[in-house]
Amino acid sequence: MTFQPHGELRISVEYPLLISHARGPWNRELVVLWRKQALAHAQAMQRLGPWVGVGVMRGSMTCTLDALALHRETAEYMVAELGAVGSAHVAGPEVEGYAMMRGVFDRMFDGVCPHAHFDRLEDVRPWAEQLLDRRVQSSSDR
Repeated sequence: MTFQPHGELRISVEYPLLISHARGPWNRELVVLWRKQALAHAQAMQRLGPWVGVGVMRGSMTCTLDALALHRETAEYMVAELGAVGSAHVAGPEVEGYAMMRGVFDRMFDGVCPHAHFDRLEDVRPWAEQLLDRRVQSSSDR
């Protein structure tokens, strides 16, 4: 059974950040929509160099298990094929499911790429720049 996408989505690019603004709760159908849009942006960003995905969450962070599975599959592909080197989620305590979903997202990204949580979008950029700097440093050490 398929459903209409639940939640809202907008994607913006501030290289090296691919920022997905989402209002949940969300379902697999919204992740399918996100995947289509995000992959198009990721392919363009790959030509510029390594980048970091950021999810800015509003309303609710809760989602279905099949949505999480597709999100992880997409993240694995972005890391393996499209130059993603990390992922961050931005959500404050006013977002429903904030405390519960932090651990869920940590497990989802475990073994895929570095992942961090932030309360504010402006705090992501220094973390992302450190990731990118470490990547450049490890490349030059080889």
